[in-house]
Amino acid sequence: MDFMVFFYILFLLIAPFYFGRFAFKRFSETKYTKAIRILGGISSGFLAFLLLFIIGALLFIDDEIENDLSIKTDIHYTIFSKNDFSFNGRERLRFVIIAPSAFSKIQRAIVVKKAAIDLQVKTNADLIDVWLAADEKIANLSYQLATASYTPDGCGNSGEDCDGNQFEIKVTDKIFTDLEISVLLDWYKYRDDFNQSSVFDEAGLKSYIAEKNKTTVENVGLPFIYLELFENQEQ
Repeated sequence: MDFMVFFYILFLLIAPFYFGRFAFKRFSETKYTKAIRILGGISSGFLAFLLLFIIGALLFIDDEIENDLSIKTDIHYTIFSKNDFSFNGRERLRFVIIAPSAFSKIQRAIVVKKAAIDLQVKTNADLIDVWLAADEKIANLSYQLATASYTPDGCGNSGEDCDGNQFEIKVTDKIFTDLEISVLLDWYKYRDDFNQSSVFDEAGLKSYIAEKNKTTVENVGLPFIYLELFENQEQ
């Protein structure tokens, strides 16, 4: 972001100069007086500066809002499952939650962080993992929309990597359609029927699922979801 701001400011300072210079030359081709030509060039440069400044401000403000977890948003969540993967005296718990109203990255980041804090206070665990599932039907298939890992002591998963970072939040803006959910459920339900003699008939499975869901084979498959690190963790 720092490089983007630097180049934006540089462009903001240079572009209006050349735009004003270009406008002055165009005015010079007219019968206007020199004073009017100079004024026209300056005015054009100023307007270009103002326009670029407004565009840049809107872009950077939107980016800050998108990554600001201090925005108060009341998003309800429910707990779908709990898994204990503690070891060597370090209590580690993972919760899968559902939050149907969390659509954007910021909403998903907010809800997994809130859930992590709530559940750590309730359980007093050393580490809380929260996975946000898209739907109850596929919540156990490990297709997360967001994850939060919270260690109050800042010592990570093992309890030995003490870098002071309490949170790691990752998100995606992926929206699952009803068809995608249905395809996923059918894939895991029928895949063993197409895995005879250690040979997986993927083409046959896709064809069967496509016909069952009244869609094309191109719409059948397992989704790839990339969770990107949410920059503003507000630790």
